[in-house]
Amino acid sequence: MKLARRAGAFVRAPAGRKRLALEAAWELLRARLLTLRPATVYTPAFGTLVETEPPVDPVPGPVAGRAEAEEIGHVVEVVGRCLPFRALCLQQAIAVRRMLTRRGIPAMVYLGVARDRADRARTDLGQAAHAWVAVGSRVVSGDGVLEKYAIVARFA
Repeated sequence: MKLARRAGAFVRAPAGRKRLALEAAWELLRARLLTLRPATVYTPAFGTLVETEPPVDPVPGPVAGRAEAEEIGHVVEVVGRCLPFRALCLQQAIAVRRMLTRRGIPAMVYLGVARDRADRARTDLGQAAHAWVAVGSRVVSGDGVLEKYAIVARFA
């Protein structure tokens, strides 16, 4: 029944949303295959490593491409739940980053680890590490309790 609902929602979706969902599914599959390899192989998909803290978003209001970036992040998250494999935050970040780059929307990918050592050992909290994507100051993929994570790498 769940599959039938999802299929029906896809059929009723506008053509643009269908294309975006198919692109998201393709990018998530590519990211899944990529992350089966060592990190040195897939980290270039995030962009260029940034050594310093990026400046705060100078324009708190609408930024060109931000609405599209938020839609991409949402579609990748939804499609990720429908695939036959679990699309982790890492794979979602790669997929979102590729889709944003294709559209010329600048983004920052963050990789973090749980700040609290006890949190890193607990299995009920989910991941001890997390990946998220931001456009300006707005997180478009991997949103959550980001304060729990210490940023270990930034990619622009």
